[in-house]
Amino acid sequence: LFASQYELNPITGVDGLASVEQIKFFPARLIQELMPRYRIHTTVDLSNMDPSTDGDATVFSTCGFDGDGRCDVLSIIKGRFTLDEVVQWFFRIDQVYPNHISFKVQKDHFARTLWPILQREQAKRGRWLNIALTPISTRISKQQRIRGLQAWFMQGLIRFADNISCKKDLINEILRFPKGAHDDILDTLADQMHNRDGGPSVDTYPDAPKFSYIGMEPPQNKFMGFDPISREAQWLYDQIE
Repeated sequence: LFASQYELNPITGVDGLASVEQIKFFPARLIQELMPRYRIHTTVDLSNMDPSTDGDATVFSTCGFDGDGRCDVLSIIKGRFTLDEVVQWFFRIDQVYPNHISFKVQKDHFARTLWPILQREQAKRGRWLNIALTPISTRISKQQRIRGLQAWFMQGLIRFADNISCKKDLINEILRFPKGAHDDILDTLADQMHNRDGGPSVDTYPDAPKFSYIGMEPPQNKFMGFDPISREAQWLYDQIE
């Protein structure tokens, strides 16, 4: 119903990264309670800073991963910001989340536009942010990376705070992918799941399980990806208590 009424532009059954039922929201008031359990990262899409793009926005997506490797999207900030406003958002986000680990920014856009100004602002404030520059992958397309989120939706491993201001844009990108006009938000969410080498991020791993073997160090478990058919999460070792 939402997709049919929104701009009178219905969505076909073959479109979409997830169904409406698979897009889960949770009460934002729970974030403070869950904060000690989260490993928090922000991924940034600076498309608006690139003069070669047309119509794209700058997006900051902040996510918290819990001990099961599940992803809670805590906030999404989307807009057409000036360079100074973008710099201010970095510091605001870092202040809101005290246990914030890093900002992941695609290297090409960042180095070309924002890096010198942000470096100067950090020195001025005496406050240094942990910024991870991630190269744009040449091995897989952006559409393939975003498609990898499908299993997260199918397994219920990703959910969104219900106070996200751009909720309509978020739902529209998910339901219309890959034929939608924009995928800025989905691009940042896909970046959350990968490290700088393109493999699964360590934050998507669950906490090490408890093994019953006595006198032996438990081996480190490893997330092996999703089964292409069942979409079930696969691990190097079973979850042995």
